[in-house]
Amino acid sequence: MIEFNCPNRKYDGTPVVCDLEVMAYAEAQVGDYKPDLLKTPGKINALHFVESYLNAAVDVQGIYNIIPGMGINGITVFKDAMIPVREDGKSVSKLFPAGAIIIDSDVMDREDGFAQFTIAHEGGHFAMHYPAFCGQDILAARNTMDKIMCRSNMLETDRPENRKWTDRDFMEHQANVYAASILMPRPTFVPFVMALNKKAGYRDGIFVRPSIDPFFQYRDWYVFLDEIGQKIAETYGVSESAAFVHMKRCGLIRTEDPKELPLYIRRGIAV
Repeated sequence: MIEFNCPNRKYDGTPVVCDLEVMAYAEAQVGDYKPDLLKTPGKINALHFVESYLNAAVDVQGIYNIIPGMGINGITVFKDAMIPVREDGKSVSKLFPAGAIIIDSDVMDREDGFAQFTIAHEGGHFAMHYPAFCGQDILAARNTMDKIMCRSNMLETDRPENRKWTDRDFMEHQANVYAASILMPRPTFVPFVMALNKKAGYRDGIFVRPSIDPFFQYRDWYVFLDEIGQKIAETYGVSESAAFVHMKRCGLIRTEDPKELPLYIRRGIAV
């Protein structure tokens, strides 16, 4: 296993790393795991990757929803922790050891690629965050976090730019970038999507959407983008929302107005 080497960290252990570095790390692991996945577009078995390559113990449980309407999809345990799970319709606290990854059973029942992303996302926490929080090389503040619980509104999407990010926001974003790069590595994803974009009529391979369309004048834009999203989802075994976010992250879809581009693309760190 290729380990995560990030000497630049915040006081609590949160890595200070840009998207490109996370992408490169995840793709290096994919190449070490199965080199063919960097040559031909296709699906990776996220569960097998996390268990056999990252050597993480994945447990499927009915995670108890502590806050109504804010379901927890996955948990990575940094230190031995009591986790509430569902048994016979009741909440039962179980002890899970450090290094365990828990995936909610309802997530595993989904067939839209969300389970793949959730497993890979927790794998990102395990690979990039677990070593700093599990008790090794502890700084004063590192002893306070025994697990990280990931809700559906934290997965697949970009983090908000209209407020100051917390360390938790950065960790969730890093895990999302990692998961997307495991499932859709750039060596195959970029040429594959560029070919789809060119087929849709964009000669440079970058999909350009109108910044303002109040009267729904650009219907072809929506039709083509849906077709591209469906093709990516089928090829890589991901959801269409995850595909669109990764397209933007890789600079393969943009608006006519540069000011509307995601912050990390405006900063010039996208492909």
